[in-house]
Order: sequence, then structure tokens, then C-alpha cells
Amino acid sequence: MKDYLNTILFGVTLGVFLALIIILPDDLRILEIENRNLNKAPRLSLQTALNGEFAASFEGYIADRVAWRTDLIMVAKGIENSYGFQLQGAPTVVMVNPLQTQGVTAQPGPQMTNPPAELATTEDGAVTREDAEGDVEEGDSSEGSGDVELGLDDGDESQVEASAMDSGVQPTIPVAQEVEPFRVGSLLVFPDALMEIFDYNEYGCVRYAQAIEAYAVALQDKARVFNLLVPTQIEFVPERFQSVTDSQLVAIERVYKELDLAIPVDAYTPLKAHIAEYIYFRSDHHWTALGAYYAYLAYAEAAGLAPVIIDSYISYDLPGFLGYLYNMSPSTQLRDNPDIITYYLLADSPQTSSDLIYLPGADQALTYRVFLGGDYPLYEIETSVGNGRTCVVIKDSYANAFVPWLVPHYERLLVIDPRHYEGSVSQLLADYEEIDLIVLDYTLVTRYPEYADYIDGIR
Repeated sequence: MKDYLNTILFGVTLGVFLALIIILPDDLRILEIENRNLNKAPRLSLQTALNGEFAASFEGYIADRVAWRTDLIMVAKGIENSYGFQLQGAPTVVMVNPLQTQGVTAQPGPQMTNPPAELATTEDGAVTREDAEGDVEEGDSSEGSGDVELGLDDGDESQVEASAMDSGVQPTIPVAQEVEPFRVGSLLVFPDALMEIFDYNEYGCVRYAQAIEAYAVALQDKARVFNLLVPTQIEFVPERFQSVTDSQLVAIERVYKELDLAIPVDAYTPLKAHIAEYIYFRSDHHWTALGAYYAYLAYAEAAGLAPVIIDSYISYDLPGFLGYLYNMSPSTQLRDNPDIITYYLLADSPQTSSDLIYLPGADQALTYRVFLGGDYPLYEIETSVGNGRTCVVIKDSYANAFVPWLVPHYERLLVIDPRHYEGSVSQLLADYEEIDLIVLDYTLVTRYPEYADYIDGIR
């Protein structure tokens, strides 16, 4: 009798879960939080049934459609993080899939502060400003130098302290106790910041440089080619935590050493000089728009452009941002002190054919997609600058916060994600003149030679 009741109970439970899978809509938060598409229902055939492919695929399909899947995962992660005892301020290390960290994440959409009341929308959908003032400066284009020395001298640490005092903001690098970290996985967790650990890959650095140099060779009579590698926040943590991660400076210098015709851009030095400012998110692997601005200044110098000073822009804050890494390791301290996304609109901005800033509405989630609306195979922007110049940005998602700073300098911007684009860059540029091509990525892509294959494959 007992076995009979257990069988009925099991059958009822299984039936309830199957009914929920069928009735409830798909949990689309997987698209944001896990940065992937939902597994599709597999096709059954004799071959897939015999080799086990159908069973494995069907398991993934069902797992993605379990009722309240994301909520259950978040609860489980919270329970995991509550295990054991940890000293105040001590960092820990948890597992994270590094191949997923090129995406964005979603959190409940906050109300926007300091809303841009004077924004107007043109007939072609461009965001413009009607009653603000500001001048755009444009310099002559000249060849940049391929010789770049990265990093600050020992005596330059005073620059960091000075920038902190001048900016009046709290440093984004967490202040932790004298506790040595340990490594189990690829994510370093402070109480108030989450950071991806960097692993140096010699072959990955060389392969990445070769892919970029191939563009410079192929387009040497057509375009100037630049490479901008962005270090991440973990590169600048206190020295006592450096043993857990490899030097990104070594990787950047290794890449730049391989470049000949391609022009390296030193973003490392200005980012290190301004590390006490809010240039990296604490809950996400991306930099802020302010961090991208300092890299833009470095690019402008390398490209011979007169940069537009940040004082010509008006800043707007979107509070309540909890990024991708937070979803990998949620903490109450980060939840109660979320990041702020700040974006900048140029007074008297050139008109553009598409919105460079994606403003989430009250019913939409606040994500890094504020910049460019996310990642697309090809994102084309026509501006009213009218100088005939074209800029091509081959990039990962780090460039999304960087591209808006380029608008005052180019009549046309072509933003290409090599992971998704299927065309040929050379053919795309066949009818354009005065071209600057920027390959911009965060340093961690050098860990994976296959990413360089993506870049090389669309040349």
C-alpha cells in the first residue's frame, strides 16, 4: 500500500511540473542573467536517439523550462554564499563561466534621476538637445605613433590620490582586510565588488595581435588601424591580492609588441591614473562611461584628434544597476548598494541616424544595454558631422560605452561584433574613404585564441 501511494505521489508531482512547463511562459530572464538563448526542443530521430544526443538535448530543454527556474537558482546561490565563516573584508573566489561574461544582465528597472527634459527626437529617431550650449572641437587627423610605453612610474601613485581628491568620489577598488585570497575558479569576490580573474595566455596574445596586424596589412592603403586593449578592475587591486591574478599589463605589452603597422592605444596609463574614480562597475565586468572617456582621450591623442572635454557634456544617472557578475554571486551588500549607470549627452550634439543611448522605460530592466542598446552584428550610425570620415569599431561589449564619445569626430560609425557578424569588413569599406578602424576589447579576450579567429574571419 505504501509503495502504491508513493507511486501515485511521484506521478502527481511529475504531472504538476510537466503542466507548469507547458502552461507557464518561458523565463526570458535566462537571456539576460545567463547571457544565452534558451535551449530549443530537439528533433527526435533514430540516430539522435541511439547516440544519446536527443536525451542530452531534451534534458537541457526541460531544465530551461522548470517553473521559477531563475528564482530557484538565485535562492540556491544565496544559500551557497551563506556557508561557512569569512573574515570581514576578505575576498573569496567562486566559479563563473568566463565565456559568458561578454554579455549584460537585467535587474528591476529604476526610475531615472536628472531626466534630460530638453531632449528632442528628430524624424529619423535621433536624440538631440535643443537649448543647451557647448562647442565641439575637431582637430586635424594625423598618423599615430606605434611606440607606446604602458603603466605609471612608481612615483605616479600620487596621481591616483590626487584624482580621488579632485573628483570627490569614493574609490571603486574595495578596501579589504589583510587576508590573502585563494583561487578556486575565475571570479574574485570582495564584499563590495566582484572581479574576473585574468589568466595570461601567451599564444592567445600573439594570435590576437596577428589578427589585428592582418587588418593593418590588408587595409594599409585604405585605413588606419588601431588596437585598444582595456584592462579590467582586478588589475588595480591592492598589491596583496595580486597573486591571485596574472598581470594584464604584461598581456597588453605582449600584444602591442607584435604590432607593426597597427597603432597601439595606451588606455592602461590613464585608467590607472584615475582608478580612484568611478571608472568600473562593482557588480559588473564592464567599465563605466567615465572609464571609457579616459580611454577615448588616449585614442584621440593616438589618432591626432582634438578631444571634446567632458565639461561640454551633461551627465545623467540611472541608479539601481546590478550587473552580470552579481547574478553569478549575489550578496546583500551589493544588493543594498547597487551601481549607478551614468551616461553623457553632448550639448549641441551632432544629429545621429540612431539612438546612441538606450533609455530604459519604467517597464524595462536597467542593463549595460543603456549603451548602444546592446551587441549587434553591425550597428551603423550616420551623423551630421559632415567631414566625410568613417570610423569602424570591431569590438566586444566594452566598446559600447566608448562609441558615443566618437560621434563628434566622424560622419559615419560602423560598429561590428565579430562574434556575430558574417560579412567581410574589407568589402564593407570598399566605397568609403578616410577610414579609422579600431579593434577594442577588454584584455580577457586574449585568453581565448578562438576570439582572434572571429576577428580574422570577418576581415
